[in-house]
Amino acid sequence: GESVELTSRPVMVSSGQISWPSPGSFRDRHWAGFKTASGQIPMALDTDARAESPGETLVRLAILRAGLPEPELQIDVTTPSGTFRLDLGWSRFMLAIEFDGFVKYANPNAGTAAEALFAEKRRQDALEEAGWKVLRFTWPDLNSLETLATRIRTHLLKRGL
Repeated sequence: GESVELTSRPVMVSSGQISWPSPGSFRDRHWAGFKTASGQIPMALDTDARAESPGETLVRLAILRAGLPEPELQIDVTTPSGTFRLDLGWSRFMLAIEFDGFVKYANPNAGTAAEALFAEKRRQDALEEAGWKVLRFTWPDLNSLETLATRIRTHLLKRGL
């Protein structure tokens, strides 16, 4: 699997599951309210194959843990500037959630970091001009799931939830 640093604790991503290495880790501290039907905190949380990164999965699970509506994944949005794929969100509320890791800004096949940032800005402008609100989250945002969920809930309510 792929190891990802998250609050100084590795998260293993393999075979469509995310698992934390030991009790008392990030999983127990931050996911205590996320229970299975048996009432247990899962040692491995199911992912959705459409998610393109562990960060997207963790944001989606935080949304579900907070009791918010389940988001759509990989939403294609057509604007006058082109068609863009959103990580996750709600089409009916025109609210997009983007998880930003460092990889897309450091990918040598995508040009320089400045070019990637400029393309991302143009993309966001096009989405917002089409009526979408785009919320961005990064790895440090996962350290406060309550803040993350409150931010999303606030924008869902503003958009008609």
